[in-house]
Amino acid sequence: MSVDMSDEFEDRFRRMVAEARRMEERTLRALKEFEHAEGCMVPLYELRRTADGYVITVDLPGVEKEEINLLFKGDSIVVTAPCKRSTRAARRGRQLEYFIELAMPRGIDEQTIKASMKNGLMRIDMKKAKGGYEIKLE
Repeated sequence: MSVDMSDEFEDRFRRMVAEARRMEERTLRALKEFEHAEGCMVPLYELRRTADGYVITVDLPGVEKEEINLLFKGDSIVVTAPCKRSTRAARRGRQLEYFIELAMPRGIDEQTIKASMKNGLMRIDMKKAKGGYEIKLE
């Protein structure tokens, strides 16, 4: 590769990285504004694919399983729970709440959704729906 092409590639790569950082900063700022306006915090979560379905883990430190509201809405799962973390809002007497709405992966068997809670980590397991059925020809 010539020196000119290498320099051009490096410049384009640096501009792309800088733009990605600006986009990340705007997203985080919008998230914080939402949390402040709504009095809620968006918990950390992870969606992982397994061999036969998906697993979602949601970080809810200090929350007991009886305090969690978990709602399946067909195309999403909504999680709400009281936030017990010490925050500026909590110190001012304003109770915050965890809130997250997660889009469901396509092709989930709704009857297989199960949730559990252990050490502040909620786990939602779901299996993929068995696709289709055989049609008999007459």
